[in-house]
This record gives sequence, structure tokens and C-alpha cells, in this order.
Amino acid sequence: MWDSNFQPSHFYTAAEYAALGVGEQQYELQEGAFMLLPGAPPERMNAVMALAIQLRVQEPQARFVAGAEVDLELADASAPGTVRRPDLVAVSAKAPETGLVKAADVRLVIEVVAPGSARTANVVKRREYADAGIPHYWILDVTSTPVSLLACELNESGYVDNGPVTGRFTATGPYSLTIDLAALVR
Repeated sequence: MWDSNFQPSHFYTAAEYAALGVGEQQYELQEGAFMLLPGAPPERMNAVMALAIQLRVQEPQARFVAGAEVDLELADASAPGTVRRPDLVAVSAKAPETGLVKAADVRLVIEVVAPGSARTANVVKRREYADAGIPHYWILDVTSTPVSLLACELNESGYVDNGPVTGRFTATGPYSLTIDLAALVR
């Protein structure tokens, strides 16, 4: 079990990371190195919850999970791994209920941009999620006025998008639904 005095001794595989049981600790694993994540401000968490509600109402059969740990499977299982903790994911029915989710079981990743995280969401994670083969990636920016959402869809060369949307966002994949972006912040 995770101990707050833990000192990493090497670059960790995704399996070693999962075995530590970091649970509620806010860490990600980037190429075997632990990355401490800042605590999420209430406004950001409220936006995630409001988005999850809109998604669940329109797609009640889909499995949406907040804060799931996703093994991006970017390296061999014996090599240093990359595990991300997106704000919200949609996973297949075969994904485990608890524990590490494999990228192959993820249909959609949603990251909510926080102050200071725009480059990570738009460049680093966008590339990693594409490399992992995750078909859809949405970047929700609640720090912009008005709130915007960039929907990325995977093709053979990476993610493609049509630019950020404000107001109402209508998705065709992986689900057909409409999101009221202004309702995500109050």
C-alpha cells in the first residue's frame, strides 16, 4: 500500500505503479517517473461532474468513469510505463470496474484544462493518447470565456479536429449527443 514517505527507487512499469495502490493520491506515471498532480479546484471538479451528468443522461448505457487510472501501454510491459489519470473516460464493457484501465478499453478521454495545464493537455497528452490508440479525445477549457471544447478524433496520422466549439457541442463519436458547455460552469 502507498506510504506518504515512499521514495521511488527506479523507473516504474505500469504494473509496479498499480501494485503500489496510490489510489486517492494524485499521481500519474510518465515514462516510469512519478508526477505529482496539483489538487483540482472546486470549479474544475464541478465542471467534470456537470459534464458527467449530461453524458450519462444522454448515453445511459455507456460507462463513464471519473479519475480512472489509464495504462497507455506505450511501452513493453517490462519497460517504464505511462499511466494517466484523465478527468473523465468512457470505457468499454470489458474494462475492469476497479484498478488500472488499459488504453485498449478506452473509447473517449476528456481532460479539463486547469490554469497551467493547457500545454500538457493540448500537446503532451494529445500525442500520448493518440499514440495509445484512444479513438476520441476531448479537451474542455473552463478557464476560457466562453467555455470551449476541442474534440479530437483519431485517424492514421494522429488526432484531427475542427477547432474549439463554444455554446453547444454536438458529437457524432463515440456517441451522438449534445453538450451545453455554458451549463458546465456557474
